[in-house]
Amino acid sequence: MKSVICLFTPQDKLGLVAAINAVCAEGCWMRTLRYEPTPAWEHALDHPDCPDHLLLVVQDQSQVVGWCRTFPMNCRDGVATASLGVGLLPDYRDRGIGTALIRTSLKWANDAGLVWVQLTTRTDNQRAIHVFRKCGFDQTGNGHNGTLEMAVELGE
Repeated sequence: MKSVICLFTPQDKLGLVAAINAVCAEGCWMRTLRYEPTPAWEHALDHPDCPDHLLLVVQDQSQVVGWCRTFPMNCRDGVATASLGVGLLPDYRDRGIGTALIRTSLKWANDAGLVWVQLTTRTDNQRAIHVFRKCGFDQTGNGHNGTLEMAVELGE
């Protein structure tokens, strides 16, 4: 399986939603059991060229097999902050793809002048926690219902 990381395009929408639904349906990694559009997701899908967010997809042939999204959010301590989310279909995990997605997103966020990138993951998702820590994220708190909040401070 050869996968490629690409910027999201409108042609990827159905495949991206299908990949999100597949990961959500596993029932153990995401907060929901299917894709539930938020205003930030709707904006990213409808305005892929907007410079205020980054939406990456992983493709194998023409199938979307993963994604990473970096969406702006309210300021943290008065500085620009973004929220990161990432997911891969099972056959594409443990191959360095998630690390590459996160590092690409963090470079974009740094280049965009953001200071913090944060995320929430499940406390029992040790594979993801390992990858997040490898990419510079540290625990910032405990969320609700077995979740862990993590963030990385960016710098020049």
